[in-house]
Amino acid sequence: MQDRLRAGSAERGRVLESLEAALRVGRGRVNVQVVDESDPPQCLDTWRYSSELHCAHCDLAYHTPTPSQFSFNSPLGACETCRGFGRTIGIDYGLVIPDETRSLRGGAIKPWQTKSYSEMPAGPGEIREAAGHSLDTPWRELPAEARRW
Repeated sequence: MQDRLRAGSAERGRVLESLEAALRVGRGRVNVQVVDESDPPQCLDTWRYSSELHCAHCDLAYHTPTPSQFSFNSPLGACETCRGFGRTIGIDYGLVIPDETRSLRGGAIKPWQTKSYSEMPAGPGEIREAAGHSLDTPWRELPAEARRW
């Protein structure tokens, strides 16, 4: 407890002096408790403040920012997902399997219909049959384990 004062009638100098002392003792952090007029006073709310790069509410501290953290040319400021390039590499299953009513034999998987897959020694159909899944079942009716495989 650093000081007790009534907010509406306190002198500005006293408030500043109390806050500076509280920040010094609290190592850059201070809590202001709002109390009512009852005896003993009941705490109505607690306001948390910090003089650092710190979220006083959730107690999360931040490092001092550097210019490189705001530059798209620096890996320090780059997005974790796209690494600053604005694009991510992933599979869009809506493009790979545009029509879920088709079966594997009927061309459900679009990349398997390209020329590069026609040169495979064992086509996708043979691979799928070897795994024990039917080639004539529509994609949407295949079990999740079969789709994942």
